[in-house]
Amino acid sequence: EGPACACGSQGCLETHASATALLKGVENAAQNGALLEGPLFDRWRQQSLNAEMIYQCASAGDETALKLFRRMGWALGLALSNLFTVLGIRHAILGGGVSASWDLFIGPLRDSFTRYTRFLSPEEMVVMKSSLGDNAALLGAARHAMDQVS
Repeated sequence: EGPACACGSQGCLETHASATALLKGVENAAQNGALLEGPLFDRWRQQSLNAEMIYQCASAGDETALKLFRRMGWALGLALSNLFTVLGIRHAILGGGVSASWDLFIGPLRDSFTRYTRFLSPEEMVVMKSSLGDNAALLGAARHAMDQVS
């Protein structure tokens, strides 16, 4: 029963932990009157907002932007706790563009992860940021193609 997703479902991880989720969160805050002034509001009003700008505003202390990154951390922590439990894994690497905001969501992610993990000890589980960022999928596909050729 979470936010509507582009896939047609509701409450998907994408609706909480993506650049699109950040932009939609600012849009909702502005429309609901929770965002009335400041650099985040100004950029939203000028329709020149992107995820990096939301990150910059959060880093500067904008409460609306910070709440969005806390929600992202909560959602990622919940998703990872489920994956760790179902698959029995103990390590995860997060990549993609939003991983650049690691410093803003890792605390809430760890809190959520610890809260929802039941069968494994949170101390023995590792969540790391990918060093490849946005290039991870591209490099993985290139490596796979090279392996197939040789």
